[in-house]
Amino acid sequence: MWRALFRAAERRTVRALAPDTRAVVSTYPGASQVLGALRRRGLLTVPAFTYLTDLSVHALWVAPGIDAHLAVHPVPAAQAHAQGAAAVERQGGAVVG
Repeated sequence: MWRALFRAAERRTVRALAPDTRAVVSTYPGASQVLGALRRRGLLTVPAFTYLTDLSVHALWVAPGIDAHLAVHPVPAAQAHAQGAAAVERQGGAVVG
């Protein structure tokens, strides 16, 4: 059900991006899922990042296709990594994984 909902938002997301967009940062898990899917299929050609705003990372936060998941604390960074995030960066430059 979630995938169908997110897929429905893809076209509008692409249209909302200005032609000179250099990167996209999401602070919402659903948007991260949409951006990740667009990146995987080559429909979004600029880097996409997820900024983990929660101190406890739910599986929806981890989106395949996202270039990096950014965290301000080691706990959500470790949780995102444990849930399969390809790249997790913690404030201060430490990379998890």
